[in-house]
Amino acid sequence: MTTMIIEPKERLYTVDSAAKRLDVTKGRVHQLVIEKRISAIKVGKVLLIPESQILKYENERRPYTKS
Repeated sequence: MTTMIIEPKERLYTVDSAAKRLDVTKGRVHQLVIEKRISAIKVGKVLLIPESQILKYENERRPYTKS
């Protein structure tokens, strides 16, 4: 099990809000969590993604170029 540190005032995103911010589908966000490319916290049935994980993914992903 991996330990994730969340800052006390850190914003938490639902899968839906994370998908909107990252401009991807909700399914893609779930896939990123399964692939452990972003970490999430499960509270009941809801996945919450810390803003630090969103920022980390935004900085690491390749820019999309349409061919």
